[in-house]
Amino acid sequence: MLVLVAVALAALIGYAMLSAASLQTQISDGTSRAAAADCIADSAVGAGIFFLQYPSKTPASWMGHAGYVMYADNVPMPDGSGSFDIDVTASPTTRDRYRIRVTARSGGSTPLTRSATANVQVMRVTPTYAGAFGGSVTIRTNYTFNGSVLAGGGVTMAGGTITGSTIISPPQPSFVVPTLADVNHYGAGDVPGQYLMPDGLTLGTPQPLSSPLLAPPAWNSTTNPGRVFYCNGDLRIPASMNFPGTLVVRGGSLFLDVANGTIAFNPQPGFPALIVDRYLVMNKPMLTVTANGIVWTGSGLRWLSSGSVGSVLTINGALMMPAGASLSDTYSGLFTVNYHADAMNVPDLRVTPQAATSVKILSWN
Repeated sequence: MLVLVAVALAALIGYAMLSAASLQTQISDGTSRAAAADCIADSAVGAGIFFLQYPSKTPASWMGHAGYVMYADNVPMPDGSGSFDIDVTASPTTRDRYRIRVTARSGGSTPLTRSATANVQVMRVTPTYAGAFGGSVTIRTNYTFNGSVLAGGGVTMAGGTITGSTIISPPQPSFVVPTLADVNHYGAGDVPGQYLMPDGLTLGTPQPLSSPLLAPPAWNSTTNPGRVFYCNGDLRIPASMNFPGTLVVRGGSLFLDVANGTIAFNPQPGFPALIVDRYLVMNKPMLTVTANGIVWTGSGLRWLSSGSVGSVLTINGALMMPAGASLSDTYSGLFTVNYHADAMNVPDLRVTPQAATSVKILSWN
């Protein structure tokens, strides 16, 4: 009996030891698979962040899914340790804000699943220059740029003043000066003829103008909350006025023809002051013009030498011109550009977005 009892106890102890070892192995294997699933989920979120910052590197199979910026199922890990599903959607209320959702699976015959969600904000390049030129530019006498100047083709100093740096080859990613092909006309002359407000959600409809413009236009606060106005073809302004928003001159030049007068352009936050496809022209003496925001002109600035005596043009923001545009060499008045950082937040200046500089993580669960 004693021998039988001893054998039974030994068998029981041996079984307990084997069960404990088996359970420990299962726990260790489960912990390992759970850790692998967690790592895969974090890696998948990191992949979504990377491709938001560098969209040209996004796999083609992740693109083109309706309602999603990116979408992919059962993406294998390179080392075979598991797979993940991912979808990235844009915020319906905030520009450049995205939600990344991931479901990750560990490898093995009984994979474990982990989920992760991140909300992120893409930060894009903004201009930091008083003057931004796609080509070369000559800074002549009576021209002052209070700030840095970017010029893709070089800067020639001919008596003018630049108080900041002269930048020929900026570090990447850098602000790209819009061309005529990709500058935003804010719906001017387009179909359906609408623009997007800086909130990334609200739509507005620009109001048309006729030449000559003799008085400040009234805006419709319901349909035109951004106060955008446009003229197809040349526009002449022969009267002093405070212009109450953004002026777009599509396909023509803007002629400012007020002797001994004043004209001011005052855009809404998030909008430029002027978009002029061809020339910005000042024809009269003793004319004071102030643009409180970004001014983009496709052909450049032009003045009649006999008509610009005593005139003053001031841009509180930045002047931008694509390659091929030029500053007039016949201006006898004063021309000053004062860089204002608070006027640079114009996300829709180009039809295509500026390059991303970084992705800011707002939450990660």
